[in-house]
Amino acid sequence: FLYGVCGLREFEAGKIVYQNQALLEFPFKKRAKIIGLLQQEQQYVFPSSVLEMVMAGRHPHCSRLLGETKQDQMMVMQILEQLELTALTHKNVTDLSGGEKQRVAIATLFAQQPSILLLDEPCNHLDIKHQVKILEQIKFLAKQHNKIIIMVQHDINLVAKYCEKVMLFFENANTLCGKSIELLTENNLSSLYEYPIKILNRGKERYFVV
Repeated sequence: FLYGVCGLREFEAGKIVYQNQALLEFPFKKRAKIIGLLQQEQQYVFPSSVLEMVMAGRHPHCSRLLGETKQDQMMVMQILEQLELTALTHKNVTDLSGGEKQRVAIATLFAQQPSILLLDEPCNHLDIKHQVKILEQIKFLAKQHNKIIIMVQHDINLVAKYCEKVMLFFENANTLCGKSIELLTENNLSSLYEYPIKILNRGKERYFVV
């Protein structure tokens, strides 16, 4: 679904409309300001520094003549600090660990500043600390900057904590879509994962266990 929204795959039917226009009809540079995609796995083939990679996220906003501005540079450095990547600024991206590569990809997406963020397993390779910190920042973008976040996530507890609405895709091609508080039930999840899922209630918090 995510790859269809951004135009990497074709839908069998229908189209995505954004501001009364088919999303994929926007010119490429304009579309790059609207949509940003975080892929599930990060493959960095060509050598470049972390700073250069994250700065690439600013390209849709840069003038062809002037290139990157001081404001672009300041923004990127701030993002690197937020994601605890400052110490890796000049490190080659091909030498990074899986978790570091994931944070660099997320930093690049943040630098791009799209209106719609498409996230395919954003917590891949991240430890608990960075999972929570990054999802808190994504939540902030949605709440304070009116960003549209569409996320594929298999960790039920993270979904319950950070997602207001969910879509469940079942093996029989059926789907359920609605508020997470209503759809994340023992019956639905047990059917979805084809394995018994139990809910533990601790005050206002819910936890999902097997």
